[in-house]
Amino acid sequence: MAIKIKLLTYHMSGWIVEFSGEETKSIRDYCNEVDEEIKYFFGGPNEEETVREVVGEGFDMYEHCGSWHNDNANYVPIFDGCKIIVEDNGKEKDLSIDDINVKENKKLIDEWKENNKGKDTIAYSFGYESNDLLEIEFKIDSDDFDASKLTMFIVKNEFYPYRYIDYFKYDGIDCDWGDIEDFDGEYYNTDYFESK
Repeated sequence: MAIKIKLLTYHMSGWIVEFSGEETKSIRDYCNEVDEEIKYFFGGPNEEETVREVVGEGFDMYEHCGSWHNDNANYVPIFDGCKIIVEDNGKEKDLSIDDINVKENKKLIDEWKENNKGKDTIAYSFGYESNDLLEIEFKIDSDDFDASKLTMFIVKNEFYPYRYIDYFKYDGIDCDWGDIEDFDGEYYNTDYFESK
């Protein structure tokens, strides 16, 4: 028998744009020329054309992640404030976070700085969060649901303002909630980071 798990929370998408070496030098020169603080050089999608003029036409703000590779958080549920609902035999009940296992993976700014020491690397993080609470669900093939067998894996990436949910496992087996579609939302403030 399949037991349904529903997750009700806000969602986010986040990206890290990284520049290093000659790119950083070009940005610093530009900011000096126009008398602008470097932390305000890139504020999100509205500045993409300006960045292309400074660092090159090949710039794509959704793929220019440098040493971060695939650490962007695309269409993920936000952990804080999430609500978990279990549907068993047609009846729904709320499931407390305290009743399940939560494992956190940390991605630290200090580690990024250490990995980019001496490279004059800078980064901007930007993204948006959903306007509304969104629901996703997955099913567990079990006759008897045991909350202690459910593990939520979350990510705390210090470049982003929110912790987010990466995936679930039940009794060691991955739970599949399928693809999460894009959503309406507002951009949050862009943050600026330096490796030195």
